[in-house]
Formats: sequence, structure tokens, C-alpha cells
Amino acid sequence: MAASMEGPSNALRMVGTFVLILASASVACSTNSEGGSVNGSCDSQVYDEAAISKLAVLYAYGIDSLAPGNFDAGVAILQQVFTPNASIGTCFAPGQCLNKTGPVEWAQTSSALFAAGNYSATHHMVGNQRIELDDSKQAGTMVSYLTASQFVRNSTNIDLYHGVYYDEVVRDSGGEWRISTRDLRTTSFLRIIGHRVS
Repeated sequence: MAASMEGPSNALRMVGTFVLILASASVACSTNSEGGSVNGSCDSQVYDEAAISKLAVLYAYGIDSLAPGNFDAGVAILQQVFTPNASIGTCFAPGQCLNKTGPVEWAQTSSALFAAGNYSATHHMVGNQRIELDDSKQAGTMVSYLTASQFVRNSTNIDLYHGVYYDEVVRDSGGEWRISTRDLRTTSFLRIIGHRVS
């Protein structure tokens, strides 16, 4: 998720960047040094993996729209990430788990959690990723490292989370990739007590 204060306009710029990446990858993979055609499956594999990776980044932009109150904008982005009936769950600690269905329900839950944490903004970053497609090229998995900074309102304190997203992805009827199942596992939590620098 992008810093919530930046808004969804940055999500559009980010998508444009991915379009350029996809186009470059397609050209690089589908032509050889003499301009001839090479293995078309290479082209497809690179394109699919880039499109799947984009979902993790889009999610960050969508979820970071929620804390400052941009609910509708956040939902609109998350609906590009998940299937309508996606299963989305997380465990904060043993016995402290929740599971929701679909992007709207997840956005509502996330907004409530951010309000309970008194967060004025959140900033999610995606790190290392591993993407694997099944033989049909219609489904696959994605594992992504996560770092999330969540800024406490009227304070210099920051809640810092690390975790891993375990995703199952599918190609929808329109040919677009979507996350059908997400399992977020938190690996560490740290509250940073900040001090203003004069």
C-alpha cells in the first residue's frame, strides 16, 4: 500500500509503470538478437508473473487509502486485486485470527482496525516475492514479504509490522489475474517511540 496521504493518483502512476515493465518484458522475451521470434511461453510466463506481482503493490496502495478515510478509493483499488469472494485472513497471535470474504468486507475490517489503533496513516511496502504458476497457467501462488509502518495519530510513535503474504491467484473470466485467497502471517511487531526533532 502506498502512503495513505499520497492518494490513489499514485496508484495510477504505478500501474502505468507496470504497463511499461510488461511491454518491455514482452519484447525482450519474444524476440531474439536478430529480431526473430523465440519461445512464446517465455513471453507469457514473464507477462503473467509481472501481472501477478502488480497485485501485491496495488493492494498496498488500496489498503493505505483507508486510514485517512479514503474508503471508497481504497475499495476501488482492492476490487482490482481480489476476486469478489476472495478468502482473506490473518493471525496477529495464536488464537487471535480473523477471516473475511471479499475486498469490501476486508476494507471494512481494516478500517476498523486502523481506527482502533488510532492510526492517521499507514505505509505498506512489499519486499521479496516468489511466484509459481501451475501447469494450466490459470492459477498459481505468490509469497511476498511485508513491512508496514502505521503512524499513531497526534503522536511521533510508529507501529512497525513485518510479515508474509501467502496468496493463491487465479485468472478470471476476463483474463485478468486476481488473488482468490490471502493468508497474512505477522512475524514481528515493534512500537517505535519517536521524538520530535527541532
